[in-house]
Amino acid sequence: WARLRLEDKHARQLSSSTQPEMLCHLDGTRHTLRLLVGAHVVHLARMPEVSRELHAEAMMPELLRLSTTSEDAAGQAYLLQCYIEAFPDHFHLSTLDSVLAACSQIH
Repeated sequence: WARLRLEDKHARQLSSSTQPEMLCHLDGTRHTLRLLVGAHVVHLARMPEVSRELHAEAMMPELLRLSTTSEDAAGQAYLLQCYIEAFPDHFHLSTLDSVLAACSQIH
């Protein structure tokens, strides 16, 4: 998302004749990135080896760190949404404080 943000900034600085094509390309790239990231998070959540302990100690902290440290607000919200939707509710119940804290840090 950071790279796309820089490309978006560059596209907005270009002349008005090339700007629509560049912005359309960026929208397609963002969509592809969202699908790829979402599929990976769902794949992680569906792995049979994932226990509540593994989720709470390794997966959740890293996913929440990634979602809160990104400078792109849309990327932050999307990654957090993917995380919440992909993992089972009983995983979130045991780590609710951390998830809510991450939600409050989203721009």
